[in-house]
Amino acid sequence: MRRSRRQRQRQARSRRILVIAVLVILALVGAWLYMRGRHAEPATGATGVAPAVTSVITIPVPASAPATDVAPATTVQPAPATTTVPLGSVESPEAREASWLASRKEAIRIQGELRAKQNAEKAAKASPSNDIRCVDGQRMKRVQNGWVQDGTC
Repeated sequence: MRRSRRQRQRQARSRRILVIAVLVILALVGAWLYMRGRHAEPATGATGVAPAVTSVITIPVPASAPATDVAPATTVQPAPATTTVPLGSVESPEAREASWLASRKEAIRIQGELRAKQNAEKAAKASPSNDIRCVDGQRMKRVQNGWVQDGTC
């Protein structure tokens, strides 16, 4: 049995309304979950209690040298003595800044050593021979009838 045109239009309208209502509900639930996740407080062991300070910073202590009028001979100076102090006990901003500066200089020195070692290894790998070339990051090797790829460089 065939439905009349009016019944089909009414049914189509009610389907559209149902689909729109479902989409609106899904959008509201999604927005609620999104906002709930953004405003969630970080999980802590006990509420209202500050976490214990466990990190330690290193503060360089300059070696004391007696003042002399004579210029000292060229000698290798030992590394400055360092003391470790818990982070919570450093109160002055100058001490924190000095600590940060010393650790940053040490990190830069270590990075420089690593970079120099890496460059030395790269230079050792590069052969002075005319049979191997580096073109666009590809190592090319000379063969009897031309050049072939031989890995990356």
